[in-house]
Amino acid sequence: MTKIEDGIIDINGFELSKKMTLKDFVNSSFYHQQNLDMEIFLNSEYEINGHDFIISLFFKENKLSILTLCCVDKDLKIDEEHEYERKQIHDDILKEWNIKNEYSWGTIESVYDNIGNTSGIIFSFA
Repeated sequence: MTKIEDGIIDINGFELSKKMTLKDFVNSSFYHQQNLDMEIFLNSEYEINGHDFIISLFFKENKLSILTLCCVDKDLKIDEEHEYERKQIHDDILKEWNIKNEYSWGTIESVYDNIGNTSGIIFSFA
């Protein structure tokens, strides 16, 4: 079960959380020879609480530091020129899920990066 307020995203029985180590990831079915020094994208889209997401991970000092969710629901009609609109969708999802920004384990926020023209729901683990 996904427990977002606890900083836990469950993907097919595998928990992505602050406790996850790089070794845990490498030993999982999600590891497919990705470059471990860069942002790591999981190879599929995953359903979380009624929405489909692309998930990326970033490890620092062998611990999961940042987890990013990017909504890719099938009914979304967002092209590259309108990526900033996805930020509003992420804002709406956080409201739908009753998510606050700060927790004892870290933060969750919806962001848009105008340089990279990307948006996501960012879990930053303290």
